[in-house]
Amino acid sequence: METKGKFLENTPVNQLGYLYAKFGRLIKATSYDKGAVNSMWLVEESSREIIVRFYPVFFQDKLSVETWVLRELRKRVNKTPELLELDVDGYLTPVLFLAKIPGVPLADVKQKMSRIEYSSLFSSLQELLQAASTIPVDTIGYLHDPVKVLNISQYVEKSIDNYLGIVSKENLLPLP
Repeated sequence: METKGKFLENTPVNQLGYLYAKFGRLIKATSYDKGAVNSMWLVEESSREIIVRFYPVFFQDKLSVETWVLRELRKRVNKTPELLELDVDGYLTPVLFLAKIPGVPLADVKQKMSRIEYSSLFSSLQELLQAASTIPVDTIGYLHDPVKVLNISQYVEKSIDNYLGIVSKENLLPLP
């Protein structure tokens, strides 16, 4: 599907137009807040939910690393989103399609979570990070932030302070 020529700017209206062109008009598409690197949509189509991430053009070279890591992580931990498609030709910017993991966004429930639920969440995160540290790589390059590393373990190690800072700043966790 070639729609790139139809959209001259990467705006939410054009992103929605791209989604309608791709899936048809019988979908429900909800825009999430724009992240640090990409903007995201939740597409509800028939019986499935798809997360659609629109990346900036400069990220295209790095996207191959992200998709490879997602695939490798999915082999190790089933709680990782399934990569459904990567479109680098149909829109102005690269677009990643992921199967939505069942559940609700943390931001929607963080105030209502008990300490036991937070403990469970951290156990899941620990499992995911442990699996990520087993992915053999020579050079990762940049993932979501500018941390140059030689392997996933080093990426996690160098990034943890940054992520904890974001979690603390955004008040995503209750203070002890």
